[in-house]
Amino acid sequence: AIGIGFSLILSIWFLPAMLSYFQPVGKVRVKRIRRVMSADKWLRKISHVVTNHPKQVIITSVLVGVLGITGIFFIKVDTNIEGYFLGTSKVSRSIKLINEKLGGSQFISILFSGDILSPEILERMEYYEDVLSDDPAVGTVSSPVTLVKELSKGFYNVDEEGYNQIPSTLNEVYQFIEIFTMGGNEEAVEQFLDYNYENSRLLVSLKDGSNAEGKRLLKKMQELVKDDADVSFIAGSSLTKIKLADMVVSGQIKSLMLAMVVVFVLLSLIFRSGRAGFISVLPLSVAILVLFGLMGFFGITLDIATALISSIMIGVGIDYTIHFLWRFKEELARGIDHKEATLKTLTTTGRGIVINALSVIIGFMVLTLSNFAPLRFFGALVVISITTCLICALILIPSIVVLVKPRFLETK
Repeated sequence: AIGIGFSLILSIWFLPAMLSYFQPVGKVRVKRIRRVMSADKWLRKISHVVTNHPKQVIITSVLVGVLGITGIFFIKVDTNIEGYFLGTSKVSRSIKLINEKLGGSQFISILFSGDILSPEILERMEYYEDVLSDDPAVGTVSSPVTLVKELSKGFYNVDEEGYNQIPSTLNEVYQFIEIFTMGGNEEAVEQFLDYNYENSRLLVSLKDGSNAEGKRLLKKMQELVKDDADVSFIAGSSLTKIKLADMVVSGQIKSLMLAMVVVFVLLSLIFRSGRAGFISVLPLSVAILVLFGLMGFFGITLDIATALISSIMIGVGIDYTIHFLWRFKEELARGIDHKEATLKTLTTTGRGIVINALSVIIGFMVLTLSNFAPLRFFGALVVISITTCLICALILIPSIVVLVKPRFLETK
């Protein structure tokens, strides 16, 4: 926002001053430029289509929007950073190895408090371990039970009762832990127990770090320990991602609604008509539906990076819309009809809109070469978004204006 503000100041203050030092372009040069601008030919064809078939254009746009709505239902929200790296990268290969061979790279912990080394609590932990270990998304499950049962192997023979079992008394459990700690294994103990043995955790590693599996496993854990008074809470990196995903979705909805309201109010004030705001929101709505529909159909997840695209698209799309409507209003003020005004607007301001859009598209296409997946998808989706906004500005908006002939564009 700050950068755009400075760009505005430079455009209306610095740029005109610089242009005043240059000589005007000669007529021969202007004619040559006009011949080179092959876009004029296409803009004239677009003008012919929108002025002669506005209903068909609007109906087609509505159908495209409906198709986009269908795709929205397939959108997946995922903030799993494991998917941010392409399969050929060293990071991606390392994560895959950890998930397949070492239990998983993400964790969820069940926190216990109270008399956490009592055999009763340890037996419940053991039960939770057994249940969670059978889950397909879980790699490993470890807790103080794992530690105590492993220590028991050093005190009992294989054929003796107590081998690989939880001791029957609290005192015996303490002895196991204290002996193990005095052997220089404080770090191993600290993974599961605090210094005063008042809090402990059951640590679950996930082979599948997706948000969907994380949510499912969280629900399973909550159901499993809901009646356990010694469980303080469930936490972990996977739950942080799930919360982040929920924030992305809610933030996306709020930002889109706010942006649409701002666009409506802004255009209504500029043209002093509520209809102007409504007409301006329509093409943006189509562009948004196309964007999210494509994300759903092609399996592109909604994450922190892709959530930014809709805001950029609205900012650019409304820019093109204002350019067209303002020039169209000026052309009507000269006394020409709507068809001629459409042709004049498209072959003048329309040319600038095309050049603007192509410049932005080329700039963002660089991101599609990135090895970082969010940036690659971000670049590709921005290109699609700007292209959609360009089409709406050059085809849908003129069709609506020609068909409806809104009064706010007519000079009183």
